[in-house]
Amino acid sequence: RSPGSSFEGAAGLDERFEHPELSFALGQHAGDVIGGAVTDLSVFVAGRMVFTHRFGPEEAEQNWQHFHVPLTGFTGPNVPIVFRSSEVEGRPSSRLAIADPVVYSRF
Repeated sequence: RSPGSSFEGAAGLDERFEHPELSFALGQHAGDVIGGAVTDLSVFVAGRMVFTHRFGPEEAEQNWQHFHVPLTGFTGPNVPIVFRSSEVEGRPSSRLAIADPVVYSRF
């Protein structure tokens, strides 16, 4: 994802689910690591920001990073989930890669 772009999906979250969570991996385009590129990623669920992370050069050597975001309190047949990247003022930005976004829960 280029800075300023977003990716949207939806998940069916039954009220009977226990401890639902969104799991995904985040990486940075290798060519953007040079020069200290920094980009923010935010995740919105049903219009509410539930996660934010600043991805910078200090993390680039770690390759993929895995995140787990609790979804407790969100229910419905099509709960919108939006990943949004944004630039950090005064810093070069990078292209982020998001992999394997999955919702897990116990039923």
